[in-house]
Amino acid sequence: MQGDFHVDGYDIEGLLGAGPAGEVWLAREPASGAQAALKRVRPRDTAAQEEAGRIVSALEPLDHPHLLRIREMLPYEREVVFVLDYAEGGSLGQLLLARPALDPGEVVTVATAMAGALEAVHRRGIVHGDVTPENVLFTADARPLLADAGLLRLVEGGEAGTVGYSDPAGHDGTPPTPAGDVYGLAAVCYTALTGATPETGVGRRPLHQMAPGVPPALAHIVEAGLQARPSQRPAMAQFGAQLAAACPTSPVRFPSGSGGGDSAPFGPNLGPGTESGTDLGSDSGTRGGWDPARGSGTRPRAAGPTPPPDFPSAYGDTGAAPAEAGHAPAAEATDSEDSEDTEDTEGVDEARRSGRRRLLLLAGVPVLLVVVAVSGVLGWRAVREPAADPTPTSTMAAMSPAEARWAKVLDDLDVRRARAWKEWKPALLNQVYTPGSVPMNDDLTRLRKYEQGGVTSVDGLRTPIRSLHVVSQGSDRVVVDAESQLQRYRIQIDGNYYPRDGEPPRRFRITLERSGTDGGWLIAASREIAGTTPAEPSR
Repeated sequence: MQGDFHVDGYDIEGLLGAGPAGEVWLAREPASGAQAALKRVRPRDTAAQEEAGRIVSALEPLDHPHLLRIREMLPYEREVVFVLDYAEGGSLGQLLLARPALDPGEVVTVATAMAGALEAVHRRGIVHGDVTPENVLFTADARPLLADAGLLRLVEGGEAGTVGYSDPAGHDGTPPTPAGDVYGLAAVCYTALTGATPETGVGRRPLHQMAPGVPPALAHIVEAGLQARPSQRPAMAQFGAQLAAACPTSPVRFPSGSGGGDSAPFGPNLGPGTESGTDLGSDSGTRGGWDPARGSGTRPRAAGPTPPPDFPSAYGDTGAAPAEAGHAPAAEATDSEDSEDTEDTEGVDEARRSGRRRLLLLAGVPVLLVVVAVSGVLGWRAVREPAADPTPTSTMAAMSPAEARWAKVLDDLDVRRARAWKEWKPALLNQVYTPGSVPMNDDLTRLRKYEQGGVTSVDGLRTPIRSLHVVSQGSDRVVVDAESQLQRYRIQIDGNYYPRDGEPPRRFRITLERSGTDGGWLIAASREIAGTTPAEPSR
């Protein structure tokens, strides 16, 4: 599935993911058998390519336990390839798909490690510029690692950072600052504690309101890092020290299934034939991870929860005996039940029947969500690649500046829309679609339909862009053809999460129009089209 991507000295094993800074591939050195991650980046110009070399030279001497090591940088046509250590444990972003929020001690464990790594990076003259949950990785024993220091600004459109984590005091084209990294790390803490990305300015709900169980001292220091004015934020060293003093650390816990050795590692899927996807663990148990007090722990693992027997899969029946729609099979009674037990059992059975009725109403939800996810709102994070589908040659790493610009616009819109579905806030869709448009009305209709079926959240509703072609471009209207792929997501019903696999790639024609209020871009129309995007991007 590696397409035309080949690097001398490495066997490509599969695509781990794609983001605004480029693609990441899993590779192996044939001589040693050691695995590595190859990050494929297309610098926006010659100056950016020279900056890439400076970053590698500056970070190469660092041997920090919480910094993902860059082994070397290799030229690759008009791109560069960073050879990185492979972090088997996945990202914090993936962990937050399985666990909507972490315990305060776990957040302090991760955040203090990141603060130390960022401080070391700053001392070498490098500003990260994109501190997000996706750039916090874990080793096989759950040790946190900081990734992608300084890389996002190398690509076209990367100056703006990631929505929700970029410095609100910054502006397009202005260099990132260490104070901006403090804001980004504080935003990561806020997300990990609450399950929600912080809003900027007065619209952000205070942390103690979003997560009342957070220790006041911890809430105070996180809020200090989120101050709008950089001068009011603590320095990185002070931020890390105050986090450590605010709450005792605790090992990061990863979801664990009852299958023991049968559970798959919690991390990115490595391609066809592997089982290391980000399946969600049951709430019945967790496995301890890296403990800052002792250094190592249990390999992070996850396994999918066991839904009710008549909960349909995304592709049809799970194999359970069919039941009439809206009704659950009758429960078998035992001769040993007395009258009191019977009353209790009837109450439990009624609750189960109610839950099953809700689940049966949602038989079409996973399929419909595919339509929702790819109705014109595209994202970046790749989780799973279907075995039968090859990766196209025209990828984000090979986009022209114009294509990268519109991919970034679509990504920002997708972040807003994913938040609307996760937090169940229909009003946020006004920041995604043109009012009254067909995609807007479709999303609102589906939200109402799922709410009637008992769904309270749809988490991880994102799609990576595989290719993009600009069809036409005007001052107030742009049309693009984009191929996208729905990633793994999960549905919340009655407090329980049910994971769903992604889908094969699909191609859409998307129309963007300027907003009449703030001049930003909104989705006005989207329709599925046949064929594939051109192998060579438009110039």
